[in-house]
Amino acid sequence: MAELAIAEQHTVHEYLQALRTAGILTHSYVDEVTASLPISCLSYDSREIEGTALFIVKGAHFEPRFLRAAIAQGAVAYVAERALENVLTPAIIVSDIRLAIVVLGRLFYNQVTDDLLTVGITGTKGKSTTAYFVRDIMRRWLASSGKPGPALLSSIKNFDGGEEEESHLTTPEVLDLYRHFARAKAAGIKHVVMEVSSQALKYGRVRDMRFAVAAFTNISEDHISPIEHSDFEDYYTSKLKIFDAADVAVINADADLAERTISYARERCRVVTYGSREGADVLCPSESIQHTSEGTHFTVRCSAYGTSTWTITMPGLFNVSNALCAIAICEQLGVPEEFVRSGLIAARVPGRMELFHSGDKSVAVIVDYAHNKLSYEALFDSLAHEYPNWPIIAVFGSTGGKALDRRVDLPSVASRYCAHIYITEEDNYSEPFASIAADIAAHTSVPYTIDDDREACIRAAIMDWPGRHVVALLGKGVETTRARGTQYVHMPTDAEYALRFLDEYDTAHKLM
Repeated sequence: MAELAIAEQHTVHEYLQALRTAGILTHSYVDEVTASLPISCLSYDSREIEGTALFIVKGAHFEPRFLRAAIAQGAVAYVAERALENVLTPAIIVSDIRLAIVVLGRLFYNQVTDDLLTVGITGTKGKSTTAYFVRDIMRRWLASSGKPGPALLSSIKNFDGGEEEESHLTTPEVLDLYRHFARAKAAGIKHVVMEVSSQALKYGRVRDMRFAVAAFTNISEDHISPIEHSDFEDYYTSKLKIFDAADVAVINADADLAERTISYARERCRVVTYGSREGADVLCPSESIQHTSEGTHFTVRCSAYGTSTWTITMPGLFNVSNALCAIAICEQLGVPEEFVRSGLIAARVPGRMELFHSGDKSVAVIVDYAHNKLSYEALFDSLAHEYPNWPIIAVFGSTGGKALDRRVDLPSVASRYCAHIYITEEDNYSEPFASIAADIAAHTSVPYTIDDDREACIRAAIMDWPGRHVVALLGKGVETTRARGTQYVHMPTDAEYALRFLDEYDTAHKLM
């Protein structure tokens, strides 16, 4: 990341006072000279330490050598929940390190999140597509008056005024999040569109932030594991927290638990609903949805834009719901209808329902990030409707070490639709592939192949099946890395593999 100059620096004494005001300062072993020093660097990564720095001790993987390295690089004090033995550097001891990071980060970055208008989007599925819809709409609207932006923080890409960067977290860690906001502000950007994960809400990454609009797309079981959410209730109630700091809530009235979600939000902010049920503020009757070769057309009724027909050109009938969410958000932001319409028509999401064909149109390849039960149900149901009687071949894996429920849900859903499933590598982290694959296979009820070589699986899915068929490449989208252990290994994207093997298919069938 490019260097970012902090306009106003604060002293160690000011950081101590902020922690004291927050009620989490337990002990301070800081001398007067150190307390007077202005801090130019704040980090929990010893590799980032430079200048006069405060180092934050956090995480299950922390080792004392990280602190020693930070001190060698210029850390004048460290912040932790307990004092470390044999360390003479001044220590600041707090009762809650997660909250301390928020308090310290907000002061270091001069409350920068208060300076930008932020749209936050949460839900089990649809976050990325809705965020891109809103981003593309707002980009056209702002450009019409010569303004930059908006910034985008998503599970696919991040943009804060410079180059787009591939994302590894749905919502960045606290200091990374503030850094993105600070870069956006420095670039003259006034708006941020961001996905907000259940983990970010549960563990306070967006604590003390304000959302001009907070959207809730839907809810279904996901991220249930010993290191994420203990059960569905914990997952769901974590997501509800987005409304604790919202001015307006935009909620899918068709979603499971919609009434409970709406009730929770109404106690905290103004609520706008969208969906197919009569009474929704942004209403789209299900019978009005029509799919053609030019796109999907649907009728929308809402107060700002009246009643008329709208169009999206992204594949997937379920994207109508994401479009309604984007319409509702933009209505609340005062975006003129012309920009909402043109933005939805032009919007594309990298790695979301990207469609590729062989030369004779007999092989259709869909690349999508789908990775949970709800997204699988929506995607496969859409494929079954759009490609009736075509065999579906799926290629997917599951994340190592977490979201263990997916190993039951994904193959169970896919088995209802697929002729064959290739179980392959996704992001294994530190868990052996064989363990992940065995769990998935145990819940697969159609013929399957296990092979950790994702490239070979994609080739076989495209090349080895006679006649017309649909290949669904799921989970990785256009990500350029795979997580192995603690490393991210660079790999071609699923889209690149699809194009490569479709070319091979065309050559083999003399379609070039």
